[in-house]
Amino acid sequence: LLLPIQLVWLELIVHPTASLVFEADPPDEDLMDRPPRRPGSGLLDRAAVVGSVAQGLSLSAGVIALYLVSLDTMGVGQSRAVAFVAMVVGQTFLVMSQRSPTRPAWRTPLAGNKAILPVVVATLATLPLLMYLVPLADAMHFSPPDASGWITAIAVGLVSTIWMEPFKRRGAQSAGRAGKTSS
Repeated sequence: LLLPIQLVWLELIVHPTASLVFEADPPDEDLMDRPPRRPGSGLLDRAAVVGSVAQGLSLSAGVIALYLVSLDTMGVGQSRAVAFVAMVVGQTFLVMSQRSPTRPAWRTPLAGNKAILPVVVATLATLPLLMYLVPLADAMHFSPPDASGWITAIAVGLVSTIWMEPFKRRGAQSAGRAGKTSS
């Protein structure tokens, strides 16, 4: 599905995107009101690990399914392109999603993070360049998808990552109730 050149692009673009966004995020307002972690506890709790694995598996399954299904109607170059678009869109939304463990992405304010809009726009803007600039498309082994390919790829990228967002609120409410009953 992914060629080495595509993996290199993902490493050069997607991972720095996440780093720049997370580093520029201001601390949560209630950070100093939270109790400290217990000594010996890991950096991530079980719920965070399970959620991250579930989101990663969901995005992977969506991208692979899109690629396999699209092979029946498109050539290999277009199938790779739509799968790649779905992966980058999904990864970008995962960055937005992971900014808050308790609030859905659409309720996590962008204000205070000067990097998020330029980084996300730059990341997503590279996709049409990779598809339509012939030297880049040839190097990446992509054939430009048609409009329905773009729409499907964006939908798969979003749906395969957004499904977990409503659970954040429920988890936050449960954690809040647990904290109130123990005090």
